Amino acid sequence: MTELKWITGRNAGRFRFVEAGVALRLAALDKTEAAIRRIETAVRAAVPHVERVLLHAETADSPLVRCAVPLADPTGTVSRHFGEAPYFALATLRRADGSVEEQRIVANPHRALEKAKGLRVAEWLVAQKIDVVVLPEGVRGKAPEYVLRDAGVELRRTERTALADALAASLPGAGPGL
Repeated sequence: MTELKWITGRNAGRFRFVEAGVALRLAALDKTEAAIRRIETAVRAAVPHVERVLLHAETADSPLVRCAVPLADPTGTVSRHFGEAPYFALATLRRADGSVEEQRIVANPHRALEKAKGLRVAEWLVAQKIDVVVLPEGVRGKAPEYVLRDAGVELRRTERTALADALAASLPGAGPGL
């Protein structure tokens, strides 16, 4: 779930009825239905005597896009590697004009792992609520692709080597997706 838009509930005796509107980043219907089932299960586990949970899903359409780009150095050179990139740029762009609202360079917290670096980085980026990951090389068929796509994160490919250029390619419609 990206955002809880609204929630309401009522009691009828000891039974509770919960209704909520949630925004999801998932485009595929089967993944949306699975996410709704997970949310419903979590509500039933957290609230005793729930008779019915009714969720209204809508797409998350924010004016901002959160992007991640793997970096070879903190000065903004795009790394050709995903899991082994020493740094990541995490940037928030305005969807309307592509301008950078916020940007920070952070050390890859999973670079030192011997195994599953890419998988752990993908999970970390999902936890950072990233919308788009820009990569010079694909992760097609690898664990990071499955984790990112399952969370509704868009993967975009770029040949650009400078961070500013890679961020420009991160907005939908700016270049090829993976």
